[in-house]
Amino acid sequence: MSDDEFVFLVSGFRGAYWRLRYERQTNRRRKWYRLARKEKARLAGLGIPQELMRLYGLHLRRPECQKRQQRFLDALDEFRNGPRQMTLF
Repeated sequence: MSDDEFVFLVSGFRGAYWRLRYERQTNRRRKWYRLARKEKARLAGLGIPQELMRLYGLHLRRPECQKRQQRFLDALDEFRNGPRQMTLF
């Protein structure tokens, strides 16, 4: 999966989290949390792991935190390249 494909797939999720960061009224925030939950379920149905989406959500909540961004990027690379397996010989 390329960067462009991933960005296209998670655009609704990213938009919901963007609105959550700037929304001040609690009743509207609930609406965006519900939308983000639906987007997570849709992406899980497409085969994107829950852990990857959890790390992406954490990154979107605080984009200035470098550790969160690095953990997300590491998980994304692992998802793209498949699981690492140990070799016996």
